[in-house]
Amino acid sequence: MAARLKYIPLFLVLIAFIACNSKSKPAAAGSAASNVAQTQATPFQKLKQFMDGSWVVSDYIKSLAKTRSPYSSSGEFGMVAAMDIGLPAGVSDSTHVGYSLNNHEGGNFIIYNKPGQRPNTLKTNLPEGPSNGDFYELGYSAKNNDTTLILYRYKKNKRLANSISYTKVITLDNNNAAGGIEYITNKTLFSGTYSIADTAKNLEVKLSDNGKITGLSDFKTYLVNTDFVAGPENNLDVIIFDWGTKKQKSYAFTFNKDTLNMYETREAADSINLVIDKLKYKLVKHK
Repeated sequence: MAARLKYIPLFLVLIAFIACNSKSKPAAAGSAASNVAQTQATPFQKLKQFMDGSWVVSDYIKSLAKTRSPYSSSGEFGMVAAMDIGLPAGVSDSTHVGYSLNNHEGGNFIIYNKPGQRPNTLKTNLPEGPSNGDFYELGYSAKNNDTTLILYRYKKNKRLANSISYTKVITLDNNNAAGGIEYITNKTLFSGTYSIADTAKNLEVKLSDNGKITGLSDFKTYLVNTDFVAGPENNLDVIIFDWGTKKQKSYAFTFNKDTLNMYETREAADSINLVIDKLKYKLVKHK
């Protein structure tokens, strides 16, 4: 009994000593405890500022500037032609990414809040369904203040098979993965102010990045076809005015330096393709 009485006070003294020491030494700014809190940001939180937005295959944009023809540049799209990414700001295990498949069909895949094989990458479930074991990860590369989104494809043994680069064209807007392709096509080829050639009146036509038009007949909107996967009659570069309305009109188009030529079309003899017919509008872009 006496031994127990001697043991208890010593134990209480030890607890009091530890408590006093823990209270007398608060964590200083920049201490290990503070650094641990700073490193607890999730992969989503770390990469959100770099990856959010609407992205389009970089090779398509480069090709479009050279060919000035969506039809000629459509082969650059590949499987994932465009993506709309909006990473969660809060706590989340995963999120869906809207994407354009071959610039023909819309879909989505999952991006996980888990780091991938390389720095600044995230795991995904692309491709969906059975595969040969290949898997994809999404990341970014920043150089000279320009950020490039990169889709990495790995073999089953985790060796890198290839990668595809994407350019940010607009901030995330309406979860329409095709919207980025439409926007960058308009901006690269059409946006600007034009004069209607061969007319007595000095009329101005204005086309915007987001598909608005003024000054050409009474058209209000324009849409450039960029999807050439399915036919028939899908073998020319075509611009569509007031799509989905009773006033809808379609014309084939070509560029010659600063001149935009729009033509009426007719069916070819095989009833499969279209051929260019009479010139309808000739617009000269202002410098």
